[in-house]
Amino acid sequence: VLTMAGVDALAVLPAAANDPLVSALQSAAVPYRVVPTDEPARTNLTITEHDGTTTKINEPGATLNESALRAFTDAVLDAADGAA
Repeated sequence: VLTMAGVDALAVLPAAANDPLVSALQSAAVPYRVVPTDEPARTNLTITEHDGTTTKINEPGATLNESALRAFTDAVLDAADGAA
């Protein structure tokens, strides 16, 4: 949504290289940085009914070992460096 509005954005996520979310980011030309993991990225779905009732369905995220967590933290901090 941000990039579609002309705002610079970078998605940073733990995901497998063949994850459908990574493919979607590529197709949408959204800049991203992936921290490799064997597990798929988590999917979140929000359903809003006509009366305004909202239901959120959140899958559990990938379980990151200490090395992957450190790599993800470093990637987020690196991406945030100099961000507005």
